[in-house]
Amino acid sequence: MATPAVDWVHSLPRGGRPNEFPSTFDPSSPEFEDYLWGIGNVAGAYVIVGVVLGLLSALLYCLACCRCCCFDRCSKEQPGCCRRVSWAIVILAGGAACVVAFASSAPAARMAAAVGSTGDGIGALADATTAVGTATQSFETSALGLQDTALRLAASLESKPAAPAPIDTTQVEAVASAAASAASAANQNSAILTAASDALRPTGKTLREDGGSAGSAPIGEAAALGALLLLFLVTLLPMRICKCVHCVMSPCMSVCMALVWVVCGVLMAVALVSSDLCVDMRGNLVRLAKAGPADLQAAVPSVEFYLRCEASPGLSTNGTFYGIAVEGRKQLNSSSSDVASLDQLKMDPRVNSTDDAMIDLLQANFDTLLVDAINVEKSLSCSAISEPIGKVIDPTCRQFISEGFLPFWAMQVTAAVLLSILLLFNLMFCIRHPSQEDEVADSGLRVQDPVGSRQGVVVKPRGQP
Repeated sequence: MATPAVDWVHSLPRGGRPNEFPSTFDPSSPEFEDYLWGIGNVAGAYVIVGVVLGLLSALLYCLACCRCCCFDRCSKEQPGCCRRVSWAIVILAGGAACVVAFASSAPAARMAAAVGSTGDGIGALADATTAVGTATQSFETSALGLQDTALRLAASLESKPAAPAPIDTTQVEAVASAAASAASAANQNSAILTAASDALRPTGKTLREDGGSAGSAPIGEAAALGALLLLFLVTLLPMRICKCVHCVMSPCMSVCMALVWVVCGVLMAVALVSSDLCVDMRGNLVRLAKAGPADLQAAVPSVEFYLRCEASPGLSTNGTFYGIAVEGRKQLNSSSSDVASLDQLKMDPRVNSTDDAMIDLLQANFDTLLVDAINVEKSLSCSAISEPIGKVIDPTCRQFISEGFLPFWAMQVTAAVLLSILLLFNLMFCIRHPSQEDEVADSGLRVQDPVGSRQGVVVKPRGQP
């Protein structure tokens, strides 16, 4: 289910590469390779920006701090304004980055909830599949029992004396054949349903158990940024600590900023793939199913049917669970007249009470089996299966991607931009570090004449003539 946010991300240019899911997922195919290059073009731009900004800020800080900390004299510019501007930049930009990082816990929580909902939906789909598989296996057992009863009845009738004429067992054999065909169809369905249920159940369980862990990641990120910013603020105090703290903290902040940009690039790649998937979720899932393991290819027609049957009521049911169930029920219906005609056999004097009991049992079992066939057919209908499938698709596209992942990505980009502003605009502080001049001015110490003369110069505190 596409939303405006999903459509916007899906429409982002990708350097001339396609933004549609490839028809094949073979890594060696040119179509799949072009699609991956398109994802890499957009996501790689974020990574390149982060690495370049991180290296640039680290280099500039190292050069500036070496000039400030490794020589006796720093710039003679007035330090008060520099300190105030630096405080403002760190508090506003750094604080905003922390707030944004912490606020991203809200969309992260929605993502976690969506993962849990998706896990519940997959679990419900697995339960529904298991229930249908169990009913199908029970139907298969009943059909085999009906076949056995019909064959025993036919053998008993054939053993009767042939005079004046052999007893006609055509109807009994027709019932046995219909029961065998129904059992074969049920066996085919139950095997695939069991395999699908076995594949779905662990996935749903994993998503339910691990879905809540994503919500705590932004809180840890905000705490780490807050700790770095507190240490960064310490370097603005009028103390001689630039060399021992600021030279270490600035590269750390640069690395942190670069990592945030890299994370944004990775998230962008996931956002692009997710949006491409959700633009035509059902069609893309069919492609994924066709590219799946060979042992599940028998279920591909059923997957396509249940994903598209609501939008295409006239979709072919050949080879699907539902189509196989319908064919089995039709074969049983075609034998209804044969079962009803078995009462005529009781009029033959050669048919004893044991044969009569088998005829009654066969008719009763056939009626029960026909009802079971109708129930299995209903449980495999489009409406019965597509509803739990919708409970998996809707939370994934709407809640996880549109309401969770895309806002989370946008907040991470905002935090990266704010960190870039903090580092690049705060360079003036490192170039004009106020600590040395403030200590000299406040204590009235003598400093060396810049031209190298032996006469000292007394620096008086500001405000004194």
